[in-house]
Amino acid sequence: MSQVSIREKILEPIESLFKKTLIVIFALTILSSGYQIISSRQQTQSFLATFANKISQSADLDGSLIYLQKEIDQLMSSIEASGLTGGHILVTINGRNAAEAGNRTFGYSTMTLTTTSVLQSGNVVGVQIDVDIAQILKREFLWGLISFSILLVLLLGVKSRVARSLTMITQPIEVLASNISKMDTSASPNAFEGYKDSNILEISKLSNSFQGFLVRIKTGEEQIAQLQKNEIFSNISKQVAHDIRSPLSALSMAMHGLSEIPEARRLLIRNAVQRINDIANDLLNKGKQAQLQKTEGFTAALDSSTVHLKAPQSSSFLLPAIVDSIISEKRIQFRDKINISIEADLKESFGIFINANATEFGRLISNLVNNSIEAFANGKGEIVVAVRAYNGQALLTISDNGKGIPEHILAKLGQPGVSHGKNGTESGSGLGVYHAKKTVEAWGGKFEIRSSEGTGTTIKINLPRAVTPTWFAEIIQIASGSTVVAVDDDLSIHQIWKGRLDSINANATGITLRSFTSAADFKSFQLSDNMIFLMDYELLNQKENGLDLIKDRNISSKSILVTSRHEEPHIRDACEKLHIKLLPKQLAGFVPMQIVTQQPKLDYILIDDDDLTQMSWKMNAENLGHQMKGYLNIEDFKKDLTNLDKAIRIYIDSDLGNNELGHPIKGENLAQDLHVTGFHNIYLATGYEANNFSNLAFLKGIVGKDPPTNV
Repeated sequence: MSQVSIREKILEPIESLFKKTLIVIFALTILSSGYQIISSRQQTQSFLATFANKISQSADLDGSLIYLQKEIDQLMSSIEASGLTGGHILVTINGRNAAEAGNRTFGYSTMTLTTTSVLQSGNVVGVQIDVDIAQILKREFLWGLISFSILLVLLLGVKSRVARSLTMITQPIEVLASNISKMDTSASPNAFEGYKDSNILEISKLSNSFQGFLVRIKTGEEQIAQLQKNEIFSNISKQVAHDIRSPLSALSMAMHGLSEIPEARRLLIRNAVQRINDIANDLLNKGKQAQLQKTEGFTAALDSSTVHLKAPQSSSFLLPAIVDSIISEKRIQFRDKINISIEADLKESFGIFINANATEFGRLISNLVNNSIEAFANGKGEIVVAVRAYNGQALLTISDNGKGIPEHILAKLGQPGVSHGKNGTESGSGLGVYHAKKTVEAWGGKFEIRSSEGTGTTIKINLPRAVTPTWFAEIIQIASGSTVVAVDDDLSIHQIWKGRLDSINANATGITLRSFTSAADFKSFQLSDNMIFLMDYELLNQKENGLDLIKDRNISSKSILVTSRHEEPHIRDACEKLHIKLLPKQLAGFVPMQIVTQQPKLDYILIDDDDLTQMSWKMNAENLGHQMKGYLNIEDFKKDLTNLDKAIRIYIDSDLGNNELGHPIKGENLAQDLHVTGFHNIYLATGYEANNFSNLAFLKGIVGKDPPTNV
């Protein structure tokens, strides 16, 4: 199908209409002129008839030829005054010329009127009037020509105006089409600048839109280039962090056996290990930020407006991992303050998850550490951030040995506008502590500040523990006589597993270790039923990752994925789908490992610090053939905890004595901790009234001190 331009599409019909209009106007002008000439002739003829009648009456009234001649001369003057070019009048009486006036020398434009009248006297009067109507013809023709010319000029003006308007429309479109066809975004986006103030609204909008489009294209190209750089940086950061993690875990584990090394050297090694850990965390954080810009920023690359991300939601996360990352960040941030020590105490934090917003939580801890640093006198002091489980909750403490807070300020601290010790002053806005308190309370926690002037300040944050995710490996249980198969491209991680197995005397129970750094070698390895697999996710320079190998060899039920990329959602989702446990690689040196031996299946457990109660229950169990085990204290019970079936019945006394500080140990708190970790068959065996514990939904029942009679 042939294509035509907008100009041709619009102008060609207009030009055709213009030509037709000219013909119609010309015809109408001719018709109008003809009509005017005919009308003028009729008017002239009526005029001449009036003259002829008057002459006849004059001849009848007076037969004097002299008077008649005079009358004819006057009438001739009237004819000439009427606008006729010339004329001639001849009067005859009874056939003889009686009077005559004018000149008969004119041609084609002559108009003749002849009348004959019989007077009362019996005389026959004849009147012949000849007039030249050339002037009338010229006048009518001239008016027709003028009218035609005026209409022609108007039509030409309309055509010119239409053509100019079309040019104003088509020229910007041609420029736009030319720029789009070239699509040279290196050129200035001002190529359309001249049309942005066009008085045609659509063209002005088109100009502004096209300029904005070019600007967004150029901005998009720059952002896409930056995103590509971010992706490269992210990959490098994750790779370097991956390479650091394994030897770092080995060093961290080895530090626990350095008691024979002098204190000064142990301190040097610990600081070096911590510095490496900080670098690894920093690289991982930067890599995650770059990855976030890649995944969330790509849609905004072609949008010049500000990107608005959705408010992040609370989710379950591993508390010690977040704290470790924040502390590393703080060390790097304040590395120039050589007299300030920032430490993380995470030795009792394994497996503690909370439900909160990880980003907001990290910001909260960061701000509180900043407050401690700003409150140090002379820029010198120590800060320890510790995490541990306490009374079924996660307890995080931030302790410093700064100058402390006076009691009258401490009582009001946490209220808007109340602060202390910021930047060497006695007050600040107070919004940081107020916000932290409100945020913790919004998560269902408790925020408490304890301080003593001259000693320091401790902030305690209690938060409900979240149920341990199904993907998290809380413990590595190894059956006696089995083989531990480790697949990792880093040799140092194999040394960690060897050290961990040696620490539990695995060889004595027939447990062996097989190590692989190559996916191909592992795929050719003969599998057996009595094996457990510790698989790295990322295998450098190899086509398959750990998940691929697990699926390929169908070993998901006996595998644990050990990776520093445990926070990535797609890896977690894959592990949950395949029912594979996941372990952060930095925790490889600290995850509980236990050798499982064949033991009689227990029917129930009693935790009670009273010897007589324990003896009574054991005798009852022997008499009834029940398999029962008793524990006098929580510490002994926890040693066997990982070997227990989570469906087992557990009976706990409410009063379990006192701790080393003299505080009572409540069985209800232990029951809540156990419930969080997956035990749901928990009974309180107490002499107190049952209604004292009616609000404890995690208990299956309240029983007395008498032992059970059935299982």
